[in-house]
Amino acid sequence: MVNRITTFFALAAIWLMPQLSTGQHSHHPGCGTSSADQELIKERMFENRRNKADLLNAFSQAVANRTTNDSTLWVPVVFHMCSRSNGTGQRSDAWVLNEMCYFNENFADQNIQFYLVNINRFNSDQMYVNNEENSDYIRSIHRVNGVVNIYVAGPAQNGTQYGAYYAPQFDWIFTWNDIYSWGLSHEVGHFFTLAHTFNGWEGTDYAFESQATGKAPMMGTNGRPVEKVARGVAGENCQYAADGFCDTPPDYASDGGGCNMPNNWFDPDSVQITPSTTVTNNFMSYFFCTSAPTPSGKLFTDGQKEAIKLDVLQRYNMGPAPTPLTVTGTPQLTWPENGALAPYAASSPVHFRWSDASNNGMYLLKVERTLNNGAVVVSTVTEMVVYGTEAYITLAANQEFRWTVESLTSYDICRSTASNISTPAVFRTDDWVLNTEELNAKINNSSIYPNPTSNNSDVILEIEVPFNGDANISVTNLLGQTVLPTQQLNLISGKNIEVIKINGLSAGVYFVNIESKNNRITHKLMIQE
Repeated sequence: MVNRITTFFALAAIWLMPQLSTGQHSHHPGCGTSSADQELIKERMFENRRNKADLLNAFSQAVANRTTNDSTLWVPVVFHMCSRSNGTGQRSDAWVLNEMCYFNENFADQNIQFYLVNINRFNSDQMYVNNEENSDYIRSIHRVNGVVNIYVAGPAQNGTQYGAYYAPQFDWIFTWNDIYSWGLSHEVGHFFTLAHTFNGWEGTDYAFESQATGKAPMMGTNGRPVEKVARGVAGENCQYAADGFCDTPPDYASDGGGCNMPNNWFDPDSVQITPSTTVTNNFMSYFFCTSAPTPSGKLFTDGQKEAIKLDVLQRYNMGPAPTPLTVTGTPQLTWPENGALAPYAASSPVHFRWSDASNNGMYLLKVERTLNNGAVVVSTVTEMVVYGTEAYITLAANQEFRWTVESLTSYDICRSTASNISTPAVFRTDDWVLNTEELNAKINNSSIYPNPTSNNSDVILEIEVPFNGDANISVTNLLGQTVLPTQQLNLISGKNIEVIKINGLSAGVYFVNIESKNNRITHKLMIQE
């Protein structure tokens, strides 16, 4: 579940009343998803087994009705990314894409593929530290029906020894933002009815339980039979004991087995347990044989895969593939273009714009602080998923930045090729002054009138420039949002006059921006009732 930790505490939400309670949690050493919650998970798994024939028959009919005859099972996911109340401490959207990509790698051999429905960002100090009094309530506000809900809060808090957990009562996953990637795949296993391979030994030590007899007891402390080695003969109990799978060997690791399974464990019939990679490398065990965040060799057994598939079928009933499925084409950056001088104002973010002939619809916008015309990267300002072809980002003044846009789809997010990434553009931000007096000191005879004006009058923009060329006029509000269609000008050297129609704008402060290849000017415009 979480690398480099040997004890876990359960954080399992419970319902005390029909309405949502304050979410008290019972703690059990050795488990992030409690023994009681795993019993609920297993009951759902056993129910799916009983309905296996019906689920597979419905699956076959659904495949036959697909025009592509595609048997892929598509699973929708929403990531809920929580930051502190001041907006800090949140993982980037690029982190979410990496997690999604890793999910699809781990479940690809089951023909199960995840796709990203949304990244829901919100601020909450209580949720950030997973406060037991109200975090369940906060999660319930943001929960989306019909998807895998994954809530990501701050780094693991001091005194907490769980890394992530699945709460079956609410049907959501919680994780700290500093766990290793395969820890989330472990929790997705719980989501789809898999218990720990050592289920029933949470908080129980084999050495203590076996000291009197030299073998495991017949019954565990959870009141369930302890799994035996026997398979396919009289006395086997693997179909219902422990995790309920016969292709995962008995596992009495409890609080974690480190890397190597001990060779001195004996089942209740005094049969020695032989170490097996189906446990030591299993996603649902606690044998941590690597510190790599995305290690190779982790696995689900065939029995576990069938349980996952049946639960996917029970939950999502062969939903259609997301569209568009795969990325095509490369975005083209529009503004800021390479070499541009972008206007800066504390209340006016930079307006990033790009085009995409393929209409992928989902993009990863990356902005970096750079030096030496993009040769040296100082820091990453943002990596954010954008739905559409524009975004507003507040940047510091008088600095150099480099930006790119990467085409994505809700499924095609692994970013294994550069063919869907735009050519980078490097630009600078300029500390523009927005009062008329200082603007006129820079540009001869530039003015806008009447100012202030009413919202039923036209505004005259008069500007004298020392060049011939094209320019665009845009009107933005205090949030940097464009509120009128952009107009194109053909400037001539000397005095230019343009009429700006502001009918329909509400009272307030606006900025009239004139953008040309060699110059940028802004006028502050006050509209009164």
